[in-house]
Amino acid sequence: MSAAQYLHRRETGVPCVTLSLAYSKVYKQLQNPFVLILDNADDVLESGDAKLKDDVLKFIEDILAQCNHIKLLLTTRESLNYLSLKLPIHLERVGVLDEVASGNLVKSLFPDVLDDDCSSIVKACGQVPLAMRLMCSIVTEDHVSVDELLEELKISPLVERKSIISSLTDGLTDDKLYRKAVEVLSKAELFLFSLLPDEELLFKTIYDTALNEAQKRKNVADERKLLTSKSFIHWGWFSSDGQTWDHSLQAGYTDAADCPAKLLCYHGIHQIFCGETGRGHVVLLKVQWIV
Repeated sequence: MSAAQYLHRRETGVPCVTLSLAYSKVYKQLQNPFVLILDNADDVLESGDAKLKDDVLKFIEDILAQCNHIKLLLTTRESLNYLSLKLPIHLERVGVLDEVASGNLVKSLFPDVLDDDCSSIVKACGQVPLAMRLMCSIVTEDHVSVDELLEELKISPLVERKSIISSLTDGLTDDKLYRKAVEVLSKAELFLFSLLPDEELLFKTIYDTALNEAQKRKNVADERKLLTSKSFIHWGWFSSDGQTWDHSLQAGYTDAADCPAKLLCYHGIHQIFCGETGRGHVVLLKVQWIV
């Protein structure tokens, strides 16, 4: 069942709770084990409709609790780490394909592709399956050449780390570009994480590069903004091997009221991930007072 189907049923006037109950009853009656796929689940979980989100989570909880013969698979375009706090599920981030598999995918989608064009598509898309699929679709359905598409989209592969860092370093020396970079990076950590789900080091380097320039300029306010956004790294790439919070992120703040709400929020979530649920909730309550 896709998220779109779930939304359609809701929009036709059939209560989602009723649908969830009906589905649950049907699934419980089935004897043979099978996999239930909720495709594009973030379409409903991140739709902004709190009631719909609660209904879907309740449906998932019912399936997990009452239907042991069912394996539930949710697919999302973005990582929804909070689900593991609400549900007994395992999160698996799908990374990029290797070069050979990427080439095979492009050739299966675009059988007549030339070897050079195939390599260009793989490189431009950073070996990301969905990106390669979309690009091949545009080329084959809109009848444009790969070179024309690359020129039109002005694609610069994210995987070229040196180019990114070099451009950022050079650009930050310009006052106008520096201001814009700080403004963007102060708000872009979630966006960058969605683009670079397997690139923790690149994420860190981007922020460290901007932080270095802020320190050169002795701009404490900008430094704090960038450190706050950089702190996302502690739970965006959380693992059992790296549970140490960098307390220097909060250095210079006299108390919780002086500390950015976003920084406290990230700290609280990190503590919950570490199993320090009580402490995490205390920190998150401080965020409520600030907001």
